[in-house]
Amino acid sequence: MLVTVSLLTHLLLIGGKSFWVDEAYAVGLMHLSPREVIELSSRSTPHPPGAFLLIRASTALAGRTEGGARLLNALAVASGVIPLFLLLRRFLKKTEPSFWAAMTWAVSPYSVALGQEAWVYGFPAALALWCVYLASIQWKRGYGIPIAWFLICLAGLYSQFSFIFAVVSSIGVMAASGRVPRRAWAGLLLALALWAPLVIQHAPELLARSARLSAGGVGLGTAPHRIVRNAPLAVAGLFADGLVPHAYRDAAHGLWNALALFGPLLLASGAMAALAVEKAMTRKLRAWAFFTAALPFIMFLGDAPGERQLFLAALPLTIGMGALFNRFRSVQLPAMLLLGALLAHWYSLNTNAYHRSDWRSAAAHVNSRIIPGDVVYVTSGQSGGIAWDLSGGTPDRLALGGDENPWSTHRQRSNPEELSDSILTQGHRLWLVADLWGSPPLPPNRVPSETWDFGRDMRVFLFLP
Repeated sequence: MLVTVSLLTHLLLIGGKSFWVDEAYAVGLMHLSPREVIELSSRSTPHPPGAFLLIRASTALAGRTEGGARLLNALAVASGVIPLFLLLRRFLKKTEPSFWAAMTWAVSPYSVALGQEAWVYGFPAALALWCVYLASIQWKRGYGIPIAWFLICLAGLYSQFSFIFAVVSSIGVMAASGRVPRRAWAGLLLALALWAPLVIQHAPELLARSARLSAGGVGLGTAPHRIVRNAPLAVAGLFADGLVPHAYRDAAHGLWNALALFGPLLLASGAMAALAVEKAMTRKLRAWAFFTAALPFIMFLGDAPGERQLFLAALPLTIGMGALFNRFRSVQLPAMLLLGALLAHWYSLNTNAYHRSDWRSAAAHVNSRIIPGDVVYVTSGQSGGIAWDLSGGTPDRLALGGDENPWSTHRQRSNPEELSDSILTQGHRLWLVADLWGSPPLPPNRVPSETWDFGRDMRVFLFLP
């Protein structure tokens, strides 16, 4: 039943949301060979190639469409209910609360959003659950389980750098369950040795990202402030994903905002409190669970992570849900109703709940109204032009400098405001397609003739010369 429900929630409407810019970055590579995918995906992004290879396999199997690119990732994330249930039953020693706690992974918007996205966080999140579960099993006979654990560790490390936290947690659960086998130490050292070349290869991108964050005021000195402000939103996001308001004040702007923030926070608080007093688990296992919950938050020391990067924290949170359901059976129904309502609302959005930019509708709108001589100017992230093309945009668009090849390490950016003004000065009508989290780059001293919204962050402007 868990597997069936999880498959249904993760596959339902999987192709109904248009690609967004990060997905376009990945899907733009999918017509290339796996070797080229490995080479190019490692340029201009601090992400390893593992998740890109999964998307490559998915498109080869199911097509280079929204649903095709997301299929294998969705199946991987949906499979997470299996290790979760088995791990919960091993720790809690009861089937019913373990079942309902694992069901929270099947129906939470966070899990479904990770699966319905052709990007780099869902696959390692699923691998983290399998990694910790296999580590919790006693390795008394044979080499099948140790080899599977080693391969999952290696695949995770080659899919997301933060997967190192899942590897540490898996060693921790071994120690909490008894002792760490020699085979685990040997596998760990071999996995780290094989991972080292990838870390060295990505060092320039990681250092460049660190420099950008430091220039933006993100560093060790600002970590306490960012943890106090952002950690509660991230914890709520481990249930509700992109439905969580971006600032606390948004919770007052409607029922869904309040539910998406305070409902999951209340559940998380109750789950961790129940975990602290769960007698079915040993003190060492409870200590491991709290250690695992806190471990990924180390990233706040030099980064500003969101809930997608903190996927490991979903594991002890789910174990805590099992402890809560074990102690207070009456909480099961309200918790499932809350998550079900949030998931239904997530499905009701026509665009991705995380980025909420409907490129498909924007392209269709512009295509229906464009006339000869018009210029379409796409201003977005480094993959905006590809997102426009994949969504059926006009081929004669004009994109930002360097946008044609987002995998190049030598992109040159133009000044969007000046370029927009130049196009209008030449007598062209201008369609400005802006998908930015900040203010759109409108040409100075000019007012758009018409404006349309296609999601929270996407705007289309029509300027007359």
